[in-house]
Amino acid sequence: MLTILWYAYGDRLEYRPLLCLAPAPIAIAAVLTAQMTGSSVTMFAIAVIAAHLTSKGYGPFTAMTAQDTTLALQVWTLLAAISALVVAVVVEQRASGRRQLVAAHGELRELAGRLIATQEQERGRLARDLHDDINQRLAAASIDLSTLRKRLSAEFRDDVTGLQDRIVALSDDVRQLSHQLHPSCLQHAGLRGALENLCRHPPGHAWPRVRLLADRDVDTLCPEVALCFYRVAQEALANAVRHADAGEIRLTALVEDGIATLRIVDDGKGIDLPACLGARVGIGITSMHERAKLLGGSFTIRSTPGKGVDVCIRIPTTPT
Repeated sequence: MLTILWYAYGDRLEYRPLLCLAPAPIAIAAVLTAQMTGSSVTMFAIAVIAAHLTSKGYGPFTAMTAQDTTLALQVWTLLAAISALVVAVVVEQRASGRRQLVAAHGELRELAGRLIATQEQERGRLARDLHDDINQRLAAASIDLSTLRKRLSAEFRDDVTGLQDRIVALSDDVRQLSHQLHPSCLQHAGLRGALENLCRHPPGHAWPRVRLLADRDVDTLCPEVALCFYRVAQEALANAVRHADAGEIRLTALVEDGIATLRIVDDGKGIDLPACLGARVGIGITSMHERAKLLGGSFTIRSTPGKGVDVCIRIPTTPT
């Protein structure tokens, strides 16, 4: 196309400035697609075409003398090469910036994975301390109170009995907290059993109606995905109970076509999601999102004020 343009209109003086600029888009396109290698080959081809046409008396570089023609061609080639070099440098800088962003994103993802792993380790340590130390102390205190009650007169036994009941209730709360920090039931009862235990109404607490639908295949998920589903369900249920004023919560866990899906939907008051995401995202939502990304999955949350919250996480059964 460039050869035809130069051949047909190269002898018209009014078109020569435009014809001299005609190769510029070609050179820029070569730089953008093939960078320095493409620009060098393109400039070489354009220079050969210009030299051939000029030797035949055609093209925008024909002058009165051979020296002027050669000089015009050389100056144009030099300016075009400099322009292509500048564009190539800009493109390379942008590509380098993108590579740096990709590397930084990878480092942040690795850091997030380490933080979550450290968090799980710390939760396990706290759970063991609560169960093996604090809870044992509470049990010992309850036994001591039972022994003391037998030694007291009848008028003081009721007070000691009430105190013992409160210690027993506190021990139950500590044990429940220990299980929430480190869900050992995942290893013993599987993900379905752990989710059933998570959805169970705790005594003495207001609790909405929770409906659980879980496939048997979810028990075959790898430990990383199972723990991710448990933590996401735990966070979503806690948010629905504490903040949503929900009357019913539906929790669905299934495996289909190589994708494990967990969905938690409540009928609570909902949230203004664009405003929340546009401001400061809560650590709970951030944690759920990071857990999904670390396993190569996706996390979505949908909500409208007055229409509840819909949380969904999808993870391949063979996480990346």
